[in-house]
Amino acid sequence: MHGDMKKQQFAGWLLLMCLMLSTNAWSQDKYFEEGLSKGRKKGDFYVASIGKGRPPSWDKLTDYAYKHHYLIGNKHTKEVNRFGDKELVIDAFNFLPLDEFPSYVLEKVTNGGFTINDLKQKGNCWIYDNKLGKFGKLNDVFWSGAIVDGLLDGKGQALWYNSDVKLFILFNCEFQRGIPLGTCNFNDYLRNREKPMEIDRGNYTGIIVGKMSEGLAYFKSINDNGLYGFVNSNGGMAIAPQFKNVVKEFSNGKAEVVNKDNQEIIIDKTGNYVDLTANQKRLIAEQKERERQEELKKQQEEKQRELARKQEQQERERQAIEHEKWRREKLKSARPGDKIYYIAGYTYQDNFLWWTIRSENFNMRVTCFIEQNIDNGERLQVRVGDVSSSSSEHYKTPKIDGIEYRKGDVLWIKPFEDRGWDF
Repeated sequence: MHGDMKKQQFAGWLLLMCLMLSTNAWSQDKYFEEGLSKGRKKGDFYVASIGKGRPPSWDKLTDYAYKHHYLIGNKHTKEVNRFGDKELVIDAFNFLPLDEFPSYVLEKVTNGGFTINDLKQKGNCWIYDNKLGKFGKLNDVFWSGAIVDGLLDGKGQALWYNSDVKLFILFNCEFQRGIPLGTCNFNDYLRNREKPMEIDRGNYTGIIVGKMSEGLAYFKSINDNGLYGFVNSNGGMAIAPQFKNVVKEFSNGKAEVVNKDNQEIIIDKTGNYVDLTANQKRLIAEQKERERQEELKKQQEEKQRELARKQEQQERERQAIEHEKWRREKLKSARPGDKIYYIAGYTYQDNFLWWTIRSENFNMRVTCFIEQNIDNGERLQVRVGDVSSSSSEHYKTPKIDGIEYRKGDVLWIKPFEDRGWDF
């Protein structure tokens, strides 16, 4: 009898626990169902209101959401009095079913420009991977355009996301059987792990791809320093980005490109050099001719400069001869009282240890008056009338033939032998 009572008590306790658990689960489910029934605004999560009664804990809500594939967004709290104490409790919270998250992302990042309902087909394509430096294939891309042999073709808008919707790639592009054509921009968006209602901008890839020609199309990615390469129809890297420009696409197994030296060259389908283009050869020939003409011009100008130097030298020599004739005539006819000059050059140096700190050239001018003329200017007796310096700071007593010249000195000179004496 006593054992039966214990069994009944245990059964009652177990029933009570089950009721409590089911009530708790039901209460969590109620919040989400009521929020779903009210709907949500475009670009926003559903809002679940707690209402009256004891609010659930945040841990219980997040645990329930995780098990039922909901994303929990922001929580909203209010202040209540409980047994005389003020307490912050959950008043409402935002949530979103995981399978609606791609629609939410499109609404957020395109401002409602297009929705998941516009992307009615799935196909495959290739996009350029910046990190790997090659094209990678995307399967099961949601696409608004045509599908040919399972590949995206023509113009359209596309969305790809991974299975747990943590990464999204959006692009508006034109494709040629899965290969991008023309200018195409790929934008990556990431789910913010800390704030699920926020979408983080990830990588951005801009690429320009030409039309397929003999199974190859040129392409240029913004992340390869603007260099061009070639991709094949299967998304394989036929020629890695290395050219500054593409002049002509492939024809008869050859293409014309501009290399890193800014030369137009012809390459084969492996990217190997074949020859210079006809245009490049013409440019090189024109450059060589310009250089030849420039060299001829320089030679002609140098000849003219040399001729001018010779003419100047001849003129200086002629003037020197004329001046010397005039000086000698003046010496021969010089009379007492006539002035005669002598200029001597000097250099002042300010030194410290072994270094010259400052250097300055200056002249000393000796002005003399003739007192006697012997043998028609062969010898002159002169009196020093003045000794002056061209510098306001430096002065030096000049020496002529080893004799110092000072004002008032009377000296004999031989001006025919020393051309420093002049009138």
